[in-house]
Amino acid sequence: MVEVESEKVMIEVDLERWMVEVDLERIFLIMDKINLERIRTWSEKALKEYLILRNKDVDGVFSAIENETPIDNESEDRQRLLVCEYKSKLILRGCVIPDPFSLKKNWLSESGSGLYKWPSIYYTDIEKYLRKLEQPYELMNRLDSDYKEGKAYRYYKCEFVKEIYFHEITEESDFCFLKSRVTPSQRTSSTPYHVWAAVKKDNERPGGEINSAYCTCIAGLLGCCNHVIAMLIRVEAAVCTGATKPSCTSVFAKWKVSSGIKTVLTHKPLCDVVFNKHHYKKGNKPTEIKIEESNKSLKEYVFCTDEQKQLLSNKNQFRDYLYKSLKDVSHNSCFVELYNGKSKKVEKSKVNLPLGVVESANNFKIDSNLSLTENVNCFTESLALNDMQIKSIEEATRMQSSSSIWFNQRQGRITASKFKSVFTRIESKHDSAALLKTITKINKFETFATRHGIATEAHAKRAVVKILKENGHKNIKFYDSGMQIYKKFQFISASPDLIVECCCGIGCVEIKCPYIIRDTIPTVLNYNSLHINVEGKVCLKKTHDHYFQIQGQLGVLNILHAWYFVFTHH
Repeated sequence: MVEVESEKVMIEVDLERWMVEVDLERIFLIMDKINLERIRTWSEKALKEYLILRNKDVDGVFSAIENETPIDNESEDRQRLLVCEYKSKLILRGCVIPDPFSLKKNWLSESGSGLYKWPSIYYTDIEKYLRKLEQPYELMNRLDSDYKEGKAYRYYKCEFVKEIYFHEITEESDFCFLKSRVTPSQRTSSTPYHVWAAVKKDNERPGGEINSAYCTCIAGLLGCCNHVIAMLIRVEAAVCTGATKPSCTSVFAKWKVSSGIKTVLTHKPLCDVVFNKHHYKKGNKPTEIKIEESNKSLKEYVFCTDEQKQLLSNKNQFRDYLYKSLKDVSHNSCFVELYNGKSKKVEKSKVNLPLGVVESANNFKIDSNLSLTENVNCFTESLALNDMQIKSIEEATRMQSSSSIWFNQRQGRITASKFKSVFTRIESKHDSAALLKTITKINKFETFATRHGIATEAHAKRAVVKILKENGHKNIKFYDSGMQIYKKFQFISASPDLIVECCCGIGCVEIKCPYIIRDTIPTVLNYNSLHINVEGKVCLKKTHDHYFQIQGQLGVLNILHAWYFVFTHH
């Protein structure tokens, strides 16, 4: 903080806020009259700001004052532009919200009641926020992948993200603030960066939408640096594990509130160091068994044998050896193609996707000379797709609910999830209008349950893969599935969550992530799709919607087995 006195006027400048509400030129003209004694009371931030405006190196403030160095116009313009960009972050849907750095009271700590007020942020919200920023699509795709599997997640796992504070702004506001401090990765003993994010609150409808964010690091003005994403990932972890539920005291007891103390790395013997790279898809910390195995393998590891040294000494011989090793397992790699003298450019054949069922129906011309049944048959025949088209639709819809093509192709088709509803209406006297509406209309409704299910699916898929591998399935492979269209009747489709190939043949996986029991163990008592059969085994009820759904998937894909997986963060 800097205090400047002139003619009984006290100007308090919060330089941590880039001087958002104060005229820069006026302040620094006043500062020109300040003596060395006062300069010594300035913060590091104030000193840097003074010199940046004069286009000077970040040292020698007093000499700059003594020499009466004027403000550099270009530097001042840059600073004003930064101030304007920062101000724009405080305008949400036409309303101006206060600067979080100016809010000194009513912050709720994570160790207090603040944790229970955190909005339900999922990774899908972080992904949408990154794509919303005005950046090239390809770049944001790359950043998305890097954040998900890279530094930001490791910042969270290494406890670089300190305690998170919550501020509701006002009771009437739709938004809230989350703020924290994040340790710099390269200089862990340095002052942590200050991070904040403005997020939509949970009310009657689910919140979690990230509207703006900021960090005091050099790249923080854009709002998508690793430090910002690391804080959001920490919130996501609390939401997914149920730590934000007031009733879930057992989960809160396991939730670790990060210390405000600076992260200090200590030296260790090499044999005691565990080389572990935290990964969003793997999640867990290394167990004691893995640590012991790592230490043992490190002690016994021979870095380079005499034979390998001899091979490395001859570059041509080593290049030939490397080519023979890679040509069969990675024939499309840059090294193999360069070795063969081939170009890296590969042109993909484009397949135009066919129209959806509803679009085809709108274009269909009814023949007045034919009966209704004959017209229906003609329309059904017009929906015929060849193998290439069916495959192209499946490949284009593997993102499922995140894909607009998936919604378009799903509209008008009887999907496996609707099989029971359709089956029970075939000879029913009940009105089928509501059912027809759900089939022919796109309804992208969002509830706490649907948001939780979509966002938790990635965690569930990892768990499925791990369990099936541990259960002895050999040569097992997993594939994401798009919309699978039934070739015989192409108005019927299914979208399983995973396709599995193993020693048992081809199967599929249907995953359910129930919101109501998201942090408890699924049982026949708390999840109504399950029951205990006469043999005492937990099974899927044959009268339940999910049973019909899986039967539909088996029929559409023409396979013999499927796994039904209920996932919770217990």
